[in-house]
Amino acid sequence: MADVLVVDDDPELRVMLDLLLREQGHRVRLASSAEEALLASAERRADLLLLDVRLAGRRGDELIRLLDRGLGRPRMLCLLSGLPERELVDLAAVHGVPHLHKPLDPVALRRMALASERPRMRVH
Repeated sequence: MADVLVVDDDPELRVMLDLLLREQGHRVRLASSAEEALLASAERRADLLLLDVRLAGRRGDELIRLLDRGLGRPRMLCLLSGLPERELVDLAAVHGVPHLHKPLDPVALRRMALASERPRMRVH
């Protein structure tokens, strides 16, 4: 189970991601802006940050820079966008993070969330 922070200004997408990720057993927090995401990150660092590139107000890449200068990045950060594929690939490469293109593929989303999970400790 991963702690996932979804940051997207599209309320329908936030709800869909919330439902899909909870159904997979993950803990999910939602933010509609970079400012809400910073507050949520200060409260508890996520295992996975799913970050929309085109947020209203501060853009997603601005949030990455703010995290890098302060709280630090979560275990895994993944860009979400409907930008043309080449632009999204280039932006993800600049920040050294993976990306998912909108509309999101549920299988790719599942893989991303599973990859962000912390290893479970064995109890003997």
